[in-house]
Amino acid sequence: MAVRRGSIPTSMGATDLGPTELRFLLVGEAGVGKTCLAIMQAHRTFADPMMGDGKTGNEYSSSSMQFGQQVDLVVQDAFSDAPDYQQAGAVIVLYDSHETMSAAASKWVPEARREAKEGTPVLLAGTKSDLEKLPPTDMIPVMLSAAGVDVTMMSECSAKTGDGIQPIFDKAVEAALNERAAAKMFAATGLAKKPKKSSVCAIL
Repeated sequence: MAVRRGSIPTSMGATDLGPTELRFLLVGEAGVGKTCLAIMQAHRTFADPMMGDGKTGNEYSSSSMQFGQQVDLVVQDAFSDAPDYQQAGAVIVLYDSHETMSAAASKWVPEARREAKEGTPVLLAGTKSDLEKLPPTDMIPVMLSAAGVDVTMMSECSAKTGDGIQPIFDKAVEAALNERAAAKMFAATGLAKKPKKSSVCAIL
């Protein structure tokens, strides 16, 4: 079991130390690297799609210590046209960082915000950072703004080298745990939780 350190978010109680299962959904265009990312995160190994490694649509499990508690993480690589957003504790929208993010910004982020439960964190992440990237474009901030994305973290990841993967999942775990803690707090007090759209942060 991997051990990762982090401070307990202010919205989480220090006594909430029992094992917690979180389910993350990876979505994006075909070939963006969803399966490779899921396998690298869970098993720390690169599954080369050109060699037939990995199987699209599988679930990959791992456990770690984060924010003072055990987190049992299940990552699903979405393979169909109808991903199961309702079961996701967080949605990670992937795009190929050496191509374009137009499909992620115009299709996948809006779909995730629309189909996931209220408040579900939605993260936008660039993949294949080990490959040569396109030159920066002034259209990226415009596309992010149009998709309702709040850029809170800038990073890229590579499922081939493993670089940058952990910050993505650390951010998603923290956001999902905070959202779950907030929901429990409102349920315990009997107060109605104010509806909000799924939050989005970019990891570019």
